[in-house]
Amino acid sequence: MDERQSLETLTREVKTSGRALTQLTEREQGFQEKKNTRSEELNSQNEKRQELEGRISTLQTELAAARQELENQQSERARIRCV
Repeated sequence: MDERQSLETLTREVKTSGRALTQLTEREQGFQEKKNTRSEELNSQNEKRQELEGRISTLQTELAAARQELENQQSERARIRCV
């Protein structure tokens, strides 16, 4: 009788452990999916950042050229007035 009870107890423990393992495995899969999603989002954001940085650089270059052109025109006007 004692062995039978021990066997039943062990069987219950195995079933309980199996359910716990299944739950933990499912949670791990969920976390892995979230990790993959976040990695994809990070890559997407990094690409957008790089595009924006390139655009900013282009706009800064254009702004510097426009300022230089304005200064040149103002200098030319001042020179013409003095003559």
